[in-house]
Amino acid sequence: MVFENVEALAAEHADLERQLADPAIHSDQNRARALGRRYAELTPIVETHRAWLTTQDDIATARELARNL
Repeated sequence: MVFENVEALAAEHADLERQLADPAIHSDQNRARALGRRYAELTPIVETHRAWLTTQDDIATARELARNL
């Protein structure tokens, strides 16, 4: 499934975020820049996936509410 790949990217994004929060990483500017670039590449994908998940939850809630009317 396509979303398995997105979940792997989300995990990578979270790992990059942790690494970028470590002050020691910034002692190597090339490494910090590379991590920052990858983080920036993944951010729109992760944000879109999160929005999609939220929308799916909202749809499920709306369907349940509609059944109870």
